[in-house]
Amino acid sequence: IKDCFDLDHLYSYMTELFPSDQFIKAEYLQAIGSQKFREQDFESSINYFKECLTLKQQIFSSEHIDIARLY
Repeated sequence: IKDCFDLDHLYSYMTELFPSDQFIKAEYLQAIGSQKFREQDFESSINYFKECLTLKQQIFSSEHIDIARLY
C-alpha cells in the first residue's frame, strides 16, 4: 500500500473486494498519514494515524507490533 501513488483508487478497489475488512481501512489510513507526513502536513498526518490506531486497537491485542509502531 505504501508504494501505491493512487491510494484512493486502491482503497476503493480493496473495499469492493473486502467490504467489511477494518484492517484494509486501517492500512489505508496509515498510508494516507504517511503521505501527509511526507508532505509536511503534520496535523492531518497525526489525525490519520490516530484514527488508524483506534481501528488497529480493535483488531489486535495491545502488545501487537502494529500497535507499537503507531505509538
